[in-house]
Amino acid sequence: MPPKLAPYQVVIVPIFKSDEEKASVLAVAKDIKAQLVKANIRVTLDEREGQSPGWKFNDWEMRGVPLRVELGPKDVAKQSAVLARLRSSR
Repeated sequence: MPPKLAPYQVVIVPIFKSDEEKASVLAVAKDIKAQLVKANIRVTLDEREGQSPGWKFNDWEMRGVPLRVELGPKDVAKQSAVLARLRSSR
């Protein structure tokens, strides 16, 4: 979906294995979300448990969210993130 039409313009998908990693990754993810909301960007944070990150990536791609932010413990340590743009089907 075009960003102007999509219900969410950005989805943040945290990636973690342990509870310790979960706490640090979610804290940074919530901070990123707050900054994007301040910039008037429609954003959601996928905190669902029970699904793998790959499943979440596919789910949000099928929903038409144009930009995905992948955030894991190594990204937090390096103060970086992986951005994935939804390719249009044109």
